Amino acid sequence: MVMGSLFGLIIFQLLAKRLNVFVMCDQDAVTLGVSPKRNRLLAFGTISLVTTVLVGFTGTIGFVGLIAPHVARIPLGSDNKYLVLASATFGAILLLISNCIAKSVRATSLPVGTITALIGSPLFLYLLIKQSKSAW
Repeated sequence: MVMGSLFGLIIFQLLAKRLNVFVMCDQDAVTLGVSPKRNRLLAFGTISLVTTVLVGFTGTIGFVGLIAPHVARIPLGSDNKYLVLASATFGAILLLISNCIAKSVRATSLPVGTITALIGSPLFLYLLIKQSKSAW
């Protein structure tokens, strides 16, 4: 599990500059010397592989992948050089807090996914409403 996470972080840290180019259209990316099709295939393949490995070990834990990048983007901006590591760090912190809450709520403990859903759904709705008023 740790190797899968490290593999994903290393690949996306190496792709950070190219991921920033994805914000523009494909024509602008080609002008800057980035192959959009190849990099998109590499990014989606890495995402699929890491997600498969991590869900296989942990099960489905909702809202972490939706909330962590958006919350990390608020203070850091959209530069993927910083956003990739900050999203992973915030996601890990969110899971640790959710796990502590889940274990302390009652003697039998709740599933962590329940706590992340209780935290993540209102936060995600708030971010959607905020984003509809202004762009990042």
